[in-house]
Amino acid sequence: MKFSRFAKYLLELESTTKRLEITEILSRLIKEFSQEETEKGVYLSLGQLGPLFDRVDFAIADKMMLRVFSKSYGEDEATIKKLFDDLGDLGKIANELAGKHKTKDAGLTVLEVYDSLLKIAKLAGQGSQEKKVADFASLLQKLDKLSAKFIVRIPVGNTRLGFSDVTVIEALSWMAKGDKSLKSAIENYFHRYPDIGKVASLFKKGGLKALEQVGLEVGVPVLPQLCQRVGTFEEAIEKLGGKAGSEFKFDGTRVQLHMDKGRMISPSESQLTFFESNKEVPFVKTFTRNLEETTHMFPDIVRSAIDSIDAKSVIVDGEAVGIDPKTGNMLPFQETSQRKRKNQILEKISEIPLKYFVFDILYLNGKELLDKPFSERREILKSVIKTTDKILVDDQKLITNSSELSAEFKKAKDNGLEGVVVKKLTSPYEAGGRGFSWIKIKREETGGLEDTIDAVILGYYFGKGARTKFGIGGFLVGTFDKEKDHFVTLSKVGSGPTEAEWELIKKKVDAIKVKEKPANYEVSKTLLCDVWAKPEIVVVIRADEITVSDAHTAGFALRFPRLMDFRADKDPRDTTSVDEVKHLYELQGKKV
Repeated sequence: MKFSRFAKYLLELESTTKRLEITEILSRLIKEFSQEETEKGVYLSLGQLGPLFDRVDFAIADKMMLRVFSKSYGEDEATIKKLFDDLGDLGKIANELAGKHKTKDAGLTVLEVYDSLLKIAKLAGQGSQEKKVADFASLLQKLDKLSAKFIVRIPVGNTRLGFSDVTVIEALSWMAKGDKSLKSAIENYFHRYPDIGKVASLFKKGGLKALEQVGLEVGVPVLPQLCQRVGTFEEAIEKLGGKAGSEFKFDGTRVQLHMDKGRMISPSESQLTFFESNKEVPFVKTFTRNLEETTHMFPDIVRSAIDSIDAKSVIVDGEAVGIDPKTGNMLPFQETSQRKRKNQILEKISEIPLKYFVFDILYLNGKELLDKPFSERREILKSVIKTTDKILVDDQKLITNSSELSAEFKKAKDNGLEGVVVKKLTSPYEAGGRGFSWIKIKREETGGLEDTIDAVILGYYFGKGARTKFGIGGFLVGTFDKEKDHFVTLSKVGSGPTEAEWELIKKKVDAIKVKEKPANYEVSKTLLCDVWAKPEIVVVIRADEITVSDAHTAGFALRFPRLMDFRADKDPRDTTSVDEVKHLYELQGKKV
């Protein structure tokens, strides 16, 4: 497929916000791809060069792209800077400049453009920035104005097309059946192997039968199982079938660890600088709940895994918690999260040592364990983990009634922990699921909203009065509606932050602000922000209660919301879902 043809499909996608139309357009696009270009074509449609767990960072910001325009189209940077100030969209600028200078399309294919972008992204070392500018400028000179419009948005992560892998999965079903009947089946494979390009390519080749070859693979993260919430201890026991395992809920960061001792790599490949530079080490990678690789951030966990896990190959799931080296007490998430950095990590190891509490095992020595009951997986887990001061299997208490669960909850609170997670003993590991086989209990029921809400900042308002000195008087938060594949609004927040936090919020949003409301935001006219942001900043919100709302597109609103925390470890699409908000509303004793 010529890239110019691909760009026409992208224009169709940009021109509608209707989910069904987007799905139908995508299905036609994927059907028209050749088998060879399906994988990479799907990545490009999502503004990516690969799966989310293997992110490709272009290291090209808006300012560098303006230099690209200057070199490609021969305009001075001041003129281009004014265009950027006026239009605020690199795509529109490229479209205008390419039209003005009548660039001729060289007939590049989708695969040729993909390969060019990947080559540019991988440039590194001395002089790489100038080389990126030159190579990108050369690429633009070979593209028509519509192709240029869409290609420049990819490096800065702002394709403005308003859909995600969720809609791609629906499009695959639509391509095969003309409806969404195969969505859940395709999604099941994607949750186990979250590479949307590979899933699309296999499905196009041989349907669901071809997807049967998709299995767990060391180095490819599994979408984690998540917890559901209930209102009472009695309800938890009822949902879990009368007998369950209760574990403490730690305020740490989710870590999924993959190891293959039969695959030796150099320390430079693994980014583990504390190993001897000339000595190979076993393949180990760690991932967060949002599929981000964090291997270089947790070298102490990696070393402990190599020494303490008695397995040739393994995938385990757990929680890393920071420990105060002076008192031995567990640290809150915000302090633990300081370990998630790329620089001076060896210094942070001594400042914030970690304990890795492993609570599940998904794969062992070439065999998948997802479908085995939780009680059996746990016994297997205990047999392969050699407990140390760095890595251990978390404690579990078997409970059969609400009184025992209440006692465990109290014990957790007395120890300064968040609460408990209660798990159904007979349940499989539900990759990407949030069912009632895992239930978290963080607060006792008192009649109001008894839990926090994870939400994403969509934008902010300038405000009035005293806060005008910060340039921000409130911000809009929302959540991801998976059925719509859009972000919907939940609340305006105007309280909770300190003066320093107001300044921080503004700084964070300004760093990712966009000129217009993103296409995948569903916001009523009465709540339009003064400054819009990409959906990246996840915050923890507490409120007095949840109410039904006509103004907010989630259908619910938060009463007296206040900012409690930031959660950099959570993906914006993994915020508290609309269904969860509805459930929390019902837990207040109300009905929709």
